[in-house]
Amino acid sequence: MAVIKIEAKDLPVLPLGNSDSIEVGEWVIAIGNPFGLSHTLTVGVVSAKGRSGVGLADYEDFIQTDAKH
Repeated sequence: MAVIKIEAKDLPVLPLGNSDSIEVGEWVIAIGNPFGLSHTLTVGVVSAKGRSGVGLADYEDFIQTDAKH
């Protein structure tokens, strides 16, 4: 994430979402550092929620998207 200073007033904002309230079929943007991979951003449609049992014992309850990298 970067911080920039913009000299302006009354700019529109986009609220952050809550992953607990997403629904299958919604468009999402994910920004993060999954599995130690830096500089990650992806956009896609939620295709499933609550995924588990994929062989990553430390991580469960995945949100599946159709995002491509």
